[in-house]
Amino acid sequence: TVECCDDSGRILVNGQPVDEPYLYPGDAPSSREFSVTVPQDHFWFMGDHRSNSQDSRAQQGGPGGGSVPLDNIVGKAFLVMWPLDHFTVLETPSDAFSDVPEAP
Repeated sequence: TVECCDDSGRILVNGQPVDEPYLYPGDAPSSREFSVTVPQDHFWFMGDHRSNSQDSRAQQGGPGGGSVPLDNIVGKAFLVMWPLDHFTVLETPSDAFSDVPEAP
């Protein structure tokens, strides 16, 4: 499950609050409340610039309720190329989800 938000304003994944140091400065984890159960073999995406992101939250009324089937994922972002002054290699914030329990 993915939901917004706990008393401190953090996103919860499987009931565990997640600290997200990668969020765009000044953005809240979500400006609207939601609670979704992500089906097996599906993913729920949330952008790092949440106030300007058409991520899974914005697609909840569409097919799949915002969840993306694993079969529809064809790649992994690994760098930002444009604009050139933003060129950087993307890293996975591996410790952000280290305390999240497995789905029941």
